[in-house]
Amino acid sequence: MKGQIKILADSGIRNGLDVVRAIALGADCAMIGRAYIYALAAAGEAGVKHLLELLEKEMRVAMTLTSVARVADITGDLLVREA
Repeated sequence: MKGQIKILADSGIRNGLDVVRAIALGADCAMIGRAYIYALAAAGEAGVKHLLELLEKEMRVAMTLTSVARVADITGDLLVREA
C-alpha cells in the first residue's frame, strides 16, 4: 500500500523523536494535534511557532544521532525492535 495512499500517524506524537519514529514506521507525516492545541492555548501564534521550532530541533537531533541527513532517508532500518 505504501505509495498508493498517504499514511498519517496520529496519537501519541509528543516531540520530534516521535515524529522520526512515526516516519521510520512508514508514516508519510505525523499529526501533532495535542501539542499544537496546548501551544496555541498557552501562547497563541508565538506558542505554535515555538513548538514547531522545538519539533524541528528535536527531529534534527534524532536524525543527526542516526546519521540521517534528509527526512526522505528515514527508514525502518533505524529502529531497534525488542524481542
